[in-house]
Amino acid sequence: IRELFPTAKIVFATSTPVNEKQYAGNSFGRHNSIIERYNQIAVDALADTDSEIHDLYTFMLTADEDCHSDAVHFNNEKGTAYIGGRVVTYLADKLGIDSDKILIADYDPERYSDKEIGY
Repeated sequence: IRELFPTAKIVFATSTPVNEKQYAGNSFGRHNSIIERYNQIAVDALADTDSEIHDLYTFMLTADEDCHSDAVHFNNEKGTAYIGGRVVTYLADKLGIDSDKILIADYDPERYSDKEIGY
């Protein structure tokens, strides 16, 4: 990424937790203990870089259960609004954009910043 976009701000978002209760009787192999280890390995690997870490795992632990559309995804109106709002607010802050003024329906980052944002 640095070679193609040397001034880009790089953000790593941690993987989000799964709803393990929805796995009852299912052999699906994704569990929060594994996700936590994966996230920590990624954070450690990025420690000596200028990458930002957006901890979506911890944030989504506070989400209501009905934000999950299934055991893994947040692909419903409530879940999308909850996680999407957090992502937009986080990225806007990192780019120096007032997130309250972002209209998601027609979002174009170049409209909100006079800075080169990396693409």
